[in-house]
Amino acid sequence: MRMLAIALCSTALLFAQERRGHPGRVFDKAGKPAANATVTLVYAPAFAREMGGNDIVTTTTDEKGRFRAALLYGARYYAFAGSATGRPGCRPDVVGSA
Repeated sequence: MRMLAIALCSTALLFAQERRGHPGRVFDKAGKPAANATVTLVYAPAFAREMGGNDIVTTTTDEKGRFRAALLYGARYYAFAGSATGRPGCRPDVVGSA
């Protein structure tokens, strides 16, 4: 029971953390900026995944492939991108570290 209480407190702290804006860009396979691509950033720590203590941020790039996402301070996110134009092989590049 003690372990469950610690995990629940940790999950509550996850959502009380400060968010900071992080810029990024998405490029297609050829290295060109991907306009209107959907970017999904996921933070899911192992201890909180099963209890819904994850954070998912979704945003869209501008015409130059740029985006800005409000991410939890100190969290490490996995980034995924899909191009609205159907260009395969999009890769997100999130600048900076929280």
